[in-house]
Amino acid sequence: MVNDVLDLSRIESGKVLIAEHPADITMVFRELMIVMQAQAEERSIDFSCENHVQHANVYIDSAHVSRALLNIISNSLKYTMPGGHVWFTLEEFPSEKDGYGTYVYNCRDNGLGMSREFQEHIFEPFSREKTVVAGSIEGTGLGMTITRQLIDAMDGVLLLDSEKGRGTTMQVRLELRFAQESKEEEEFRDVSEEEDILEGRRVLLAEDNELNRQIAAFVLADLGLEIEEATDGLKAYEMVRNSPPGYYDAVFMDIQMPVMDGYEATEKIRKLLRPDLASIPIIAMTANAFDIDRKKALDMGMNEHLPKPIDIRKIRIVLQKIFRQEENKMRSEFREESVNRLSDPSEER
Repeated sequence: MVNDVLDLSRIESGKVLIAEHPADITMVFRELMIVMQAQAEERSIDFSCENHVQHANVYIDSAHVSRALLNIISNSLKYTMPGGHVWFTLEEFPSEKDGYGTYVYNCRDNGLGMSREFQEHIFEPFSREKTVVAGSIEGTGLGMTITRQLIDAMDGVLLLDSEKGRGTTMQVRLELRFAQESKEEEEFRDVSEEEDILEGRRVLLAEDNELNRQIAAFVLADLGLEIEEATDGLKAYEMVRNSPPGYYDAVFMDIQMPVMDGYEATEKIRKLLRPDLASIPIIAMTANAFDIDRKKALDMGMNEHLPKPIDIRKIRIVLQKIFRQEENKMRSEFREESVNRLSDPSEER
C-alpha cells in the first residue's frame, strides 16, 4: 500500500515522466504473458494470450505500459474464480496519424464482474466493491487509479465493460509511433538468422529480483544460452572469480542489488589477476535507461548497457557483436603470433 500511495503521489505531482524509447512491443507483451501465466497457474485459472501485430518496432514507455497492464491483468486474475478463464490480446489497427499505429490491448475474464454503480467509482482511490467473495481478496484499491493516471499520461484510452456475475473486459488503446531499425540492428539482422554464434554459450545472470530473474532467464534460454544465476553482486563476483578458464562467456549484471551492487561487482571483476576473468564481457541490465546511466555503466568497465524491460533482439545483437569482436581478436592474435614465429630466425622450424 505504501508503494502504491507513493507511486500515485508521484504521478499526480507530475514527477513521473513518460519516456518513450524504441522497443519491440511483442516482447513487452511476451514478458507480461510469462509473469501472468505463472500467477494464473497458481490460481488454477486458464490464461490465453494472442497478439496480432504488423509493426512491432514502436516508440513506447515499456515500463509504464507494463505497470498499467499488470494492474489490469492482476485484477482479472484476482476476481476470477479457480477454473475460470482470462483472455489477453494485443491487436494493431491503422491510425489516422501518419507513421503511427493504434495498438489495442484487451483483457477479458469470466469472473465476478462488477455492478454498474461501482463502475462509476472504480478509478477513484481506495475504491473496492464490497461483496462477500471480494471482501476476502487482497488489494489496496489503488491499482486502477494508478492505471488510469498512467494511461492518461500516455495520451491513451482506457475503457471498461462489466456485468455482475458475468465478467469484465478492460481495453487500453495507445497511439504509438513506428520506430525504424537502428543501424546496429540492420547490420546484425541477417547474421542473427543465419548463425548460431550464441548456441551453447554459458552466461551468468546477476539479478536480485526473483520475477525479473525469471523473465530474463526465460529470454536468454530462448536464445540457446546456458544460464547460471546469482542473487547479488557479491555472489556474482565470487562465481566469476572461482570459475575455470573459459567457463563463462558473459555476465548480465543488474545494477541495484543487495550486499554489493552491479557497479562494485564489475569493478572487482575488472581487478582480478587472471586476464581471462578481468576481461570477461559484462552487460548492464537496469531500469535506468538515460544516456547518463549508459555512460556510467561504460565508465565503470561494463561492455554494454541494456535498459529494462529487456528486448530479446537487442540482447542477441549485443552478444553477437561482443562474441564476434572476441573471435576477430583471437584470429588477429593468432595471425600475429604465426607471423612472428615465421620471421624469428631463432625459432625452430
